[in-house]
Amino acid sequence: MPVYTYYCNTCKISDDHFGSFEDLMASRPKCDRCGSDMARHIGVFAKTAGKWGDSLGYFDRGLGQYISSPDERERIMEERGLVEVSKAQLDEVQHREYTEHIQHQQQVSLFQDTMKATNNNITQSIDKTFNLTENL
Repeated sequence: MPVYTYYCNTCKISDDHFGSFEDLMASRPKCDRCGSDMARHIGVFAKTAGKWGDSLGYFDRGLGQYISSPDERERIMEERGLVEVSKAQLDEVQHREYTEHIQHQQQVSLFQDTMKATNNNITQSIDKTFNLTENL
């Protein structure tokens, strides 16, 4: 028989009742504490973590394969010598890559402007853009 949960608005407590749907709909249960009618409480099924094996799993794009539980993911990562990356670490790498990209765009723009100014003389454009003579 199914379990139905009822809630007492007066006492603010819930109580589970066993019985068929017809029996429980025919008369509302009374609160054991105060005697008032209890309201039916709609609940949802609990979703437990995949460590207990009830997860359907997911495709991990980083690992490139289907993962059925967190334990399996940890095992695969350990086998491959991989470690978790924190959000802060990821943000730091993305910021560094973005900064390098902006610097590259600026150098390309400067190189194109220098090429126009030197009538497409590539040697002078490279020298002025990248300051190669200063590094020697």
